Amino acid sequence: MIKFFRKIRQNLLMENKTGKYLKYAIGEIVLVVIGIMIALSINNWNEQRKSNNAETYLLTSLNKEFRLNKTILEKDIVRIDSTISYLSILLKLMNKTVENNYTDHSLDSIIYYSLTNHTWEPSNFTLKEIENSSNLSNLKNKELGLLLYDWASYYQEIEKRESYSATGFDHYLNLIKQHGSLRQLDRFGIRLPEGGSILRPNNRHLLRNPEFENAVNDHMIFTRGLKERYKNAVLKLDVIIKMTNKYITS
Repeated sequence: MIKFFRKIRQNLLMENKTGKYLKYAIGEIVLVVIGIMIALSINNWNEQRKSNNAETYLLTSLNKEFRLNKTILEKDIVRIDSTISYLSILLKLMNKTVENNYTDHSLDSIIYYSLTNHTWEPSNFTLKEIENSSNLSNLKNKELGLLLYDWASYYQEIEKRESYSATGFDHYLNLIKQHGSLRQLDRFGIRLPEGGSILRPNNRHLLRNPEFENAVNDHMIFTRGLKERYKNAVLKLDVIIKMTNKYITS
């Protein structure tokens, strides 16, 4: 093809058709420029297609990750509700707003099942991948990008609340160690086949201990606060899941 165009130019020069030669040369340059522009456009289209495919893949993974996280979190909220119900019974017993007709065995079981420290450990592999690759700021859906920024900040708040809750739980546990019988409580688990204690056969006296009351109160306050954060997290996860659904299918 190059030889063909060169031959045409040579013929025009030999025939002294300078005007036609210049027009032809300009036309040839225009064709070359157009060819380069087309090649660049195709290359840009390919790069954009690769970028779109990569973003779709990440958002698909993010959608699956957040769905799993939500499922786990909802189960954790059910467990928190259980803990709160047992702590509530203890507070009401100490306030004598409910009749204390529980056996020693039943009372120990209530304390045992109130001894729960709640932490939620969601998977954040895909979100970290998006953040580390700088794709978060380059998402086409800017609203989604802002939601993910907000989520990362909110999860840090959840971790703080979990830390506060763990502090309240540790104080509660340590107080039972000092004034009660952990062995009597642990017999409700699966790791103490040896049975309960004969040194301190029940924990009923704890209901008359002001320190125990304070510990139960703190554990309740922190646990309820954590539940509120978890419930709000479910709402935020729902929004992100729905938005990634729309983005992936668009």
